[in-house]
Amino acid sequence: MQAHSTRLMSHDSHSPLPPGPADMLRQPASSPPCPTEALRALWRYGDVTRYRTPMQEVTLLSHPDAVRTVLSSDNFVRVPFAKNVLGPGVVPSDGPLWERRRKLMLPEFARDRVGGMVATFRDTTSARADTWTAAPDGVLDISREMDHLALLNIGRVLFGFDPDEAFLDAFAVVLAYMGKLSNAATLGFPLQLRANDNQDFEAALASLEATVREVMDSQPEAGAALLHLLRDGEQPLASTELRNEIIAMLTAGHETTAVTLTWMWDALVRDPAMTERFYAEVDAVAGDRPVTVEDLPRLEFTNQLLLETMRLCPPIWIVGRLAQRDAVVGGYQIHGGSILAVSPFLTHRHPDFWDDPEEFRPERWSTPTVDHPFAYFPFLAGRHLCLGKHLAITEILTVMATIAQRCRFEPVREQPSAYNAKFSLRIQDGLPVRVRRRA
Repeated sequence: MQAHSTRLMSHDSHSPLPPGPADMLRQPASSPPCPTEALRALWRYGDVTRYRTPMQEVTLLSHPDAVRTVLSSDNFVRVPFAKNVLGPGVVPSDGPLWERRRKLMLPEFARDRVGGMVATFRDTTSARADTWTAAPDGVLDISREMDHLALLNIGRVLFGFDPDEAFLDAFAVVLAYMGKLSNAATLGFPLQLRANDNQDFEAALASLEATVREVMDSQPEAGAALLHLLRDGEQPLASTELRNEIIAMLTAGHETTAVTLTWMWDALVRDPAMTERFYAEVDAVAGDRPVTVEDLPRLEFTNQLLLETMRLCPPIWIVGRLAQRDAVVGGYQIHGGSILAVSPFLTHRHPDFWDDPEEFRPERWSTPTVDHPFAYFPFLAGRHLCLGKHLAITEILTVMATIAQRCRFEPVREQPSAYNAKFSLRIQDGLPVRVRRRA
């Protein structure tokens, strides 16, 4: 039985330090570490848990009240990890730079602008799906396909270019490397780098930068609204600043979307009844005509499937924050300069807010009963609510419906998919499926 604390925020200067393991958090070097199991083990100490790694002291937060305190206050800022690796931009930064860039970009992610992107999402998906039955034995890795599809979509609508397979591979190397560093820093996992990992990372990042430089100098005919705004608008960015923003937006814009799409297909291929309900809805709403923006809110079950997928498998499964000053969170003292870890993976399973929290039940969203604004935050919340939230939801619904019009997927392996929690919450070893063309 987990000892969950539900104390409200306190401002008592004599508050105690959070509970936690007495010794330094260590992961066994003899077996591959599992980040999500490490989180569950720490959660047994309570909703605010303090632990030490070989690098630093960390406080893990699980209760929505504590999450609200941290994500809503400017005392808790983004840790500089991603900014140091990818360069400062609106996604990994904080403070005045983040405020200026977010204000500049926000109009490009408004609902009416995003609605105009549906045709691109639909056409890109249709073209990609038409190639799938040519795979050997009709089997392909949906995880890989969703990665490329999401990267194509975001590249086209924001920057007017088509990322190729080499660009996708370079991104995968960069994100895998960042995931290893992040887990070592946040959870104290052994930094298991192979002999060539540093060189591979540097080569992959250089490859990304070379392509981004070409995009910066290009004159795309269509799309590229964000590129034009940042490069040619009233407040044009310097070359290095533009490079940082393109890489950051491509990272945030494709990774989480691709991961969510993959987990949605994973849920469907393992549940025939759920699959039939999904296909019947797409057939009833759109038939065989092109999917439109007006169709998306009518895909009620597909929306529920998306919400439930992001509850149990949030692509951003843990987020770090740096306390600038001493504070009290959840009734416990937090020292200035220490790290806090906020985990949607845990909060989305909190038994005080979710019935049968480990059960995958899309129908729970037909009449949502969770009334705490920070009990569910797959796009984060508060000050750093995801800039591209509406874009991601619109893209995911369009992609799912468009694929459903063309293909059905059958599972290849019987065992449940395992978590691969690094930079994002991926599926371990991908998702191989057999493709069947729909008549």
